[in-house]
Amino acid sequence: MVPHAPSFLDAWVSAATEPGGFWAAEVPSAHFRTASTLGPELADAVAALLRDRPEVGRVVELGAGEGALLRGLGAVRPDLALVGVDVRGRPPGLAGALGWVGDRWDVRGDRWADGAVPDLLADGPPTLVLAVEWLDDLPCPVVSRTGTGWHELDADLEPRGVPAAADEAWLRRWWPDGERAEVGRTRDAAWAAVVRALAGGPGGAALAVDYGHERGSRPPAGSVAAFRAGRAVAPRPRADRNLTAHVALDAVAAAGTAAGARTVLVGRQAEVLPRLLPPVPPSADPLAALAARSRRQALTAPAGWGAHRWLLQEVAAGAVAP
Repeated sequence: MVPHAPSFLDAWVSAATEPGGFWAAEVPSAHFRTASTLGPELADAVAALLRDRPEVGRVVELGAGEGALLRGLGAVRPDLALVGVDVRGRPPGLAGALGWVGDRWDVRGDRWADGAVPDLLADGPPTLVLAVEWLDDLPCPVVSRTGTGWHELDADLEPRGVPAAADEAWLRRWWPDGERAEVGRTRDAAWAAVVRALAGGPGGAALAVDYGHERGSRPPAGSVAAFRAGRAVAPRPRADRNLTAHVALDAVAAAGTAAGARTVLVGRQAEVLPRLLPPVPPSADPLAALAARSRRQALTAPAGWGAHRWLLQEVAAGAVAP
């Protein structure tokens, strides 16, 4: 008997997180570019959000990569305690005051693999947790619809059996239609854990910025994709490529609310950034001003980074889930 290929979820977890997997062996900037690495604008926008939250004394970024966003934030808010969290080691060249811990969200166990994040958030000042293009990289089950309902897919995107009961329930609530879907339950669980950690510790807020969609506008064929060396490649779980899928951000928001958070901002980046950033000022260097305007245009382009969804939820210390 020929054994079944592993589920898409299991193969994705292995390709992404095992020794020699993508996140352990590869340098992210060699494969893709994020809004955080384009320039200082995203850091400036986060700093603008913090002006209305003077109690926040620390920023923790999940999936901090090479530390670009935290470096930029440190340049405009040197008073903040800054900590990066990633599966990779501390990047070279970070300022000594910028903290770094190793941890990853275990999507199979619904927990932090090393326990570093809960320990970090257990005390300290009120904290803003950043998840910028982090949730879309968390592995999740992929399913397709047949005449008898949803079927979980294997690593070759072939049907292998019915989804787990919890995944079926998630699909009924959040993604009832379409030909193929990504089950966002793993992302919801990760976000709820962040909210609970803040509530059990100093409180603060959590900001997700990511590729996403909402019920009523889900992509009918799903969104799982893969990138290698800056090019789109076959969306198969392999250690040489970054696998990603857009985030059902309304489900994530509901999970945060259920864990005790209060939503204070939801919107597309194309709408949010102009409200947070002042106009590009006149400059003695016209080339610098042109570059700044070009970055703004790229960050707000509806067909590109401007389509990112922003979700900001506030969490009071000791918040009790309703």
